[in-house]
Amino acid sequence: MGNGRRINFWNDHWTEFLSLKVAFPRIYGIAIKKSGAISEFGQWVNSDWVWNIELRRNLFVWEMVIWSNFIQVLNRGTVASPGVDRLKWLGSSNGKYNSKTYCIKLETINKSEYHIWNYVWNKFVPPKVAAFVWKTIYQRLPVASELVKRAITCNVNLLCLFYKHTTEDVWHVLCHCDFVWQVWQRWCLLWKVQLVFPMKVRDLLEIWFSQRIRRHVKDLWQLGFFGLIWQIWLCRNKARFNGLSFTVEQIYNNVLLQIGVTFEPKLRLQFCLSSCLVMRVLTIGDRQQV
Repeated sequence: MGNGRRINFWNDHWTEFLSLKVAFPRIYGIAIKKSGAISEFGQWVNSDWVWNIELRRNLFVWEMVIWSNFIQVLNRGTVASPGVDRLKWLGSSNGKYNSKTYCIKLETINKSEYHIWNYVWNKFVPPKVAAFVWKTIYQRLPVASELVKRAITCNVNLLCLFYKHTTEDVWHVLCHCDFVWQVWQRWCLLWKVQLVFPMKVRDLLEIWFSQRIRRHVKDLWQLGFFGLIWQIWLCRNKARFNGLSFTVEQIYNNVLLQIGVTFEPKLRLQFCLSSCLVMRVLTIGDRQQV
């Protein structure tokens, strides 16, 4: 999605679902406008996309959860800055379709289960972080929704500690929460990369590692995935068990500090950090020492 003028809002495949009309029939049924481009359902306001979806009646209480999920899907499909709508072939790193990449994608479609673990067990990533990502892919984290599934009775707030309006599950707390999404976007903006977040962490990992990044800093970009997802989880735990609160800037700064101090020495100077990132890390380090 760019400016939203070429994409049909309800029928085109521009989110993780093939069609919003099929994925959210309840919302489609009570929406006043049943057709039109994305640009007719919102607009850019001060570099932020603001949705304007009119409904023919007020939502029932039980429909609020559906509406919340609907808005989160829409937000994940938007980009951080306006541009021109375009098609992107996910089978190649440059987003352009050709028969060669299609054949390669078709040949390796049954092998994806194996190569993804080469991303997870990255030699530059601390083992505990790699193990955490492994558990995340299999949804083995002790979030509120998973505890309920396991019939573990405990007096725990089931709502997301960042967003506070949606039930906490693995994918939501690490990727799809509006608050957490801003942290991911801060890192993507630093690299001038635009991503549409998929539904699962596994798919996000594959998309992340398929981005076209300059070779001498590609390892740093890939480490960003681990730094982001690990720090988001640590801040979630501090909020859950210690009652602390965080801003997007604080979590983002923690990510930069961890990548610059914890991960980067493991690279043995095989590449140089960008000057912007170095200055941010040094500044944060000086603040913490003070």
